[in-house]
Amino acid sequence: RYQPSGAGRAPFMKSMKVATVLGVGHAFVIMYSSVCARFFGFMENAREIRMYREEYRRLKALGKPMNEGSRLPLSLQRVAASYTTGAFLSYDVAPIFNFVNHPYHGQSEGVIPEDEK
Repeated sequence: RYQPSGAGRAPFMKSMKVATVLGVGHAFVIMYSSVCARFFGFMENAREIRMYREEYRRLKALGKPMNEGSRLPLSLQRVAASYTTGAFLSYDVAPIFNFVNHPYHGQSEGVIPEDEK
């Protein structure tokens, strides 16, 4: 077989592994920033607003709250909310994922119509 680098197989495999790791890392950063930008409202999120309104109406008709209760103390829920509020601004240092159910999501104006609150 022809090797473009003129070397054996080992140097080519090492560079392919490095390229793969860099590609996966870059794809993660792009997807994470795109999701965060949608959540912050920097990008169009009409689909999420429509889905949220439908879920809100459905749960309101059943008499259930939007956010189920959490077993964590209120102080830890506040800490989790404060950590993830600005997570998008420092994702280059360490991406922060939030798996805590807390009531501090802060909806934009107009997401839930006034007559449904």
